[in-house]
Amino acid sequence: MAFVFFCLLAYLWGSVPFSYWIPAKLKGVNVTRIGSGNVGAGNVVFATNFKIGTLCFVLDLIKGFSVGLGMLIWFHSDPLMVLPAFCVLFGHTFSVFLRFKGGKGVATSLGVILAHSPLLFCLLLATAIGIALLTKYVTLGTIGSFILYSSIGFLFLPQPTLVLLWSMAAFIAAMHTDNYRRLLAGTEFRLSDREKTPSQNQSDESEDHKA
Repeated sequence: MAFVFFCLLAYLWGSVPFSYWIPAKLKGVNVTRIGSGNVGAGNVVFATNFKIGTLCFVLDLIKGFSVGLGMLIWFHSDPLMVLPAFCVLFGHTFSVFLRFKGGKGVATSLGVILAHSPLLFCLLLATAIGIALLTKYVTLGTIGSFILYSSIGFLFLPQPTLVLLWSMAAFIAAMHTDNYRRLLAGTEFRLSDREKTPSQNQSDESEDHKA
């Protein structure tokens, strides 16, 4: 019964849409109507700025980390230990507060992995940032890092962590089908892209008038 209750709490905690509420509160921005429409840190960066995007990333990561830590403390010997991880991911992706819409679970997945293996977390994050900086595509950094370590993880990861990684990687890959289409069409978000806020538009207009 405690395990079921924990899974329910994990879903509700994952459902808290930081990447929707914070841009709306700080900038008056509805991220579901801008860019990819995704309720995640990447689209928050596009719709607002890196500072707000980073804040949302950290908060979404904390959701996954807290659930991952609870899994280790209370249910480390349970054969279904990975289930709470999927509950927090499903909460983030299909939020009860957003009519079962949400993000794609990258930061939340990384949080779960951080609780289980700080080394793997650092490798995934560093690789994702490196690929994103080289290619200018956040999506390629995310997917590339998970695919890489899912392929070579058996060389250095214990089996429970490897199973968790494979599970997270499969979930994330399945959630990025729209990104694959945009990559092929050449319309995917790049690190250099930004959505102009009303204040930026007014600034541009004033510059035009001065010119």
